[in-house]
Amino acid sequence: MSPRGRSIALAASAASIGVIVGWGAASLYFDREYHTPMAQLRYSAQASRAKFEVRLLELLRSGDIARLTKALEFELDSTITDLDFYQQQDPTKFRKEDIEDSVARVREYRKKYPSPNTGTEVAAAVGRALSQGERASAP
Repeated sequence: MSPRGRSIALAASAASIGVIVGWGAASLYFDREYHTPMAQLRYSAQASRAKFEVRLLELLRSGDIARLTKALEFELDSTITDLDFYQQQDPTKFRKEDIEDSVARVREYRKKYPSPNTGTEVAAAVGRALSQGERASAP
C-alpha cells in the first residue's frame, strides 16, 4: 500500500473510531439522563398526577361536586405545603415574583374558604407558607 493509501486508511479508521466512541458516549449520557432516580421520580409524579386528574374528571362527569371540591382542596393544600418548603429554603431576595403572586392568590382564596385540613401538620405548613408570603409582601 502506498504512503498516501496508508494515510487515508489511518484517517478513515481514526474517524470511524471517533464516531463510534462519540456515539457511545452520547448514548450513555442521554440514557443516564432518562434513567436517573430523579428522572424516574419525575415520571412517577407525572403518572400519579395523571391518575389524579382522571379521578377528578370522573367526579366532575358524575356530578359529585362535593367530593370533587374536597379532592381539589386537598391538592391545593399539598401544593402549598411544597411552597412552604420552597419559602423556608429560598431567601426572599431570590424568590420568583410569579410564585409570590400565586401564594398571594391562594392566601386570598383561603381567607374566603378555609382549608378543610384543620388541626393537622398540613394545616400548619399551609399556614406557614401563606403567612411567610404575606410577611414578604408587607411594606
